[in-house]
Amino acid sequence: MLKKENRLKNKYILKALFFKGRTFKSPFFLCKFFPKNLTSPCFSFLVTKKVNKSAVVRNKITRRVKAALIPKINYFPDINALFIISLKAKDAPFTLLEKEIDQLLKFILKYLPK
Repeated sequence: MLKKENRLKNKYILKALFFKGRTFKSPFFLCKFFPKNLTSPCFSFLVTKKVNKSAVVRNKITRRVKAALIPKINYFPDINALFIISLKAKDAPFTLLEKEIDQLLKFILKYLPK
């Protein structure tokens, strides 16, 4: 489970992320992010009903992506990020999800202003 300081709940920030954030596309998720000035990275997750009608399945997919992200959370710079999770993440092996998050981290570190 993400710590409270790492959760992103502000609807105005989420809306700005959705429309103005830099995008990283993966087969399993789409990540929109931009830098911020606070001390820890914040994340939000979105799984639409197109993925599955059942809330139980959607929550399971979200938990799997969070579980792959949490061990690497200290390596992320100070960003706000929105993960829009796709249908392929449902059946993806956990190691593949971890690999995609590593690629996301490299992408973010490469494109953020220093």
